[in-house]
Amino acid sequence: MLTARAWWFLLSVLLVLSAGLLRHSLPLTLMGLALVMWFGYQWLLFLIRLPGLRALQVEREVWDEKAPVATLWAGQEFEVRLRVSTPDWLPSSHLAAADHVPYAVEQVNGSSIVQGTIDARGVLECSYRIRCGPAGLARFEGVRVQAADWQGFFYAVHFIHAVVMLPILPVLTRRVGQPASKKRHNLLMPPGIHRLRRPGSGSELLDLRDYLPGDPPKTIAWKVSARRDRLITKEFESEVPVRCTLFVDASNSVRVPALSGVGARQVSYGKPLDRLVDLAAGVLQASAGIRDLAGLCLFDEQGVTLIPPGRGPAHQTRCLRVLAESATRTPILERVNPDHLLPLAYSFAQEVYPERLRPAINSVPLWMRWLEGFSGYSRSRLGLFDFLHRRKSELRTLCWWASFWALALPALLIVARLVLKVQIPNGLLMFALVVCPFASLLLWGGSALVFSLDTLTG
Repeated sequence: MLTARAWWFLLSVLLVLSAGLLRHSLPLTLMGLALVMWFGYQWLLFLIRLPGLRALQVEREVWDEKAPVATLWAGQEFEVRLRVSTPDWLPSSHLAAADHVPYAVEQVNGSSIVQGTIDARGVLECSYRIRCGPAGLARFEGVRVQAADWQGFFYAVHFIHAVVMLPILPVLTRRVGQPASKKRHNLLMPPGIHRLRRPGSGSELLDLRDYLPGDPPKTIAWKVSARRDRLITKEFESEVPVRCTLFVDASNSVRVPALSGVGARQVSYGKPLDRLVDLAAGVLQASAGIRDLAGLCLFDEQGVTLIPPGRGPAHQTRCLRVLAESATRTPILERVNPDHLLPLAYSFAQEVYPERLRPAINSVPLWMRWLEGFSGYSRSRLGLFDFLHRRKSELRTLCWWASFWALALPALLIVARLVLKVQIPNGLLMFALVVCPFASLLLWGGSALVFSLDTLTG
């Protein structure tokens, strides 16, 4: 595609060439022809290099402080390293590659755009740091590449799809200087009975009893034994691991963001589900810290996801992944006004999927657009046809009322002439008796046809 600079340059060259031909000036004619030939050579060279744009390869790695990672954590910073290379032997034009930063993260510093020239032995590299938001999913769509010649006359845009999805796990609480906690008793009671304290190997004293053969000497309470003049043994409370299951509500009621304010000043405070996910992650971490068995039960309108109680890093990571996946679910709405969503969807598709918006793919006959609806979105003002299509419901209601009054008008004229003795010309009365029923029939038939077509097409 030609840039504005190219159009002005071409216009100037054509003016010089025209002036040389009109004035029969050999220097101006030769200069104009030379510039036109040079312009055509640069255009041909750009078209020859253009297929190498589609052969570009993208490599993306997300690093923490030590090594590449495949899992992100909420609230933490990571470094994204991007490499753009080509296997083609032809030298490429000047390139500007921009990485599509996911919506779930925030770019902290660095630049996600790199410019330069790629040859057969070189690559383009850039790095930037991101900060993850709440638990969810970070989706890297790909890289948007713009190629141009060194004069800035021609340019081409291509989007390289390199989809990478990384889960953002809930943040875990850091325990600094907090001693390990101990359970005083077994909270998991046998079915049907009350809590029963049993002796175990805990750290809390449960009871004192007489010494029995076989008891370890280290459990003897020597001071108490000296006072009672017999051996007394100490019994400690049991520290049997507790089994717990977390029930997390992921229904549609907790997916709706909380808004505060009036009108355009409304501020979103996030979804209640994000807070539930953070609380569940904290309980899982606390259970793992005291070696308890923790499970997860996630339920919504569609079904239940159950993870049996367990412990260990693999089990904890599995539970956190399920929580992160549930945090990505959006609220289910019965009716949504598409007028507010179409500009956003069109802008996203134009940037990420430009090949899907070509006229060869989206061309629809005029009659099908009227029956099925719009297949695309246009930023220009709506024409008369599109305006009538958007207002089909209002037009149908207007036709029904117009047909009703078209039938009622002749009757009102007859009543006014016979009963009220109003002087009405015979020509006007005959016109109303002939034209109004015919117009009412046309209006009613048109509204019925539109209603039936809307019913058949859904």
